[in-house]
Amino acid sequence: ICGWAGIASDGSLRLYGEIKTVGRDLIPHLPKEITSVMATRRTFAVQDKAGNCLLWGLWGSLTLENTAIAELCSTEYADAAVLPTGEILTLGDPLYGGGNVTVTATRVFATSQAFCGIDKNGKVSCWGDRSAGGALPSKPCVERVHTVVATAQAFAALSEGGGVTAWGDPSRGGTAPKEVEGRRFKEVAATRSAFAAVTVDGEVMVWGSDRFGGSQSEADSAIKGKKVKTVVGGWFAFAAVTEDGTLCTWGDREYGGSTTGASPDHLTNVVSVTPGQRVFAIHRSDSSCLLIGSPERGADHQRLLQNVASAVIGPRAVAILHKDGSVSCYGDKNCGGVKQPVESGG
Repeated sequence: ICGWAGIASDGSLRLYGEIKTVGRDLIPHLPKEITSVMATRRTFAVQDKAGNCLLWGLWGSLTLENTAIAELCSTEYADAAVLPTGEILTLGDPLYGGGNVTVTATRVFATSQAFCGIDKNGKVSCWGDRSAGGALPSKPCVERVHTVVATAQAFAALSEGGGVTAWGDPSRGGTAPKEVEGRRFKEVAATRSAFAAVTVDGEVMVWGSDRFGGSQSEADSAIKGKKVKTVVGGWFAFAAVTEDGTLCTWGDREYGGSTTGASPDHLTNVVSVTPGQRVFAIHRSDSSCLLIGSPERGADHQRLLQNVASAVIGPRAVAILHKDGSVSCYGDKNCGGVKQPVESGG
């Protein structure tokens, strides 16, 4: 669904775009004093001051009285809402995660066709398309899980002890290399078809589709033997920050896997990276920011943005919030990339 939902100063809901058409019949029944809005690609959820919730979208609608939603997650064909009690409510196709679900979870993750939930004890439950991660592997045992990341068709779980287990479509990262077994990791990231895991010693191991960053030789060439502090994944490429603050990228060169054209000085003193589908926002210690990836979606390897507080990256455009409160946007002008400053109140 293309559109926005916002809360007006009087607590009423404002709908813009296609979502207004999808929810037309529900508009008279929307809560009046709304306190929060959540969204997936095909469903919106609103909560009012009294604690009532309403979900609506392509899969239908659901009203919850005196019940909050802690988290909302989606596959391509279903949505899952996590309640504070751990109960999970779903909308959509049962083959891809909709229908009745009897598991409990405090967090839920999704591939394109399956869900994975973690309860308060680190127990993992999966449902949906088995080939896309909807069924846990028989070996090794997946338990006491700290977090889960997902490609389009596979999951990878990081346990409290540092072990990593992957399952789902092997071509999308569902089978980890044997070298992963017995190693201790501190972080796992994913693109749409590959995983990257950082060991406690700062080494990086990757697997999955080569084009999407799953080539170990390409990752090694980009990192050049340095110790990695953190790694993030876009849709097509990975970006890593080494312990000395250097940026390293690999994967699809057009969508963030290459820093060609950027000044080497601009790839140093990096403190964090904001990932997008086809663009990375590289944040440096002096509050400057470099956008790496697709030029059509806002990237420019030779433009160093200044006085940056944060970045929001959409599918085709990037919005930069500056420390003075102003906003500048880059990318497809039809999708928010106006390429000029925007008034902070606009």
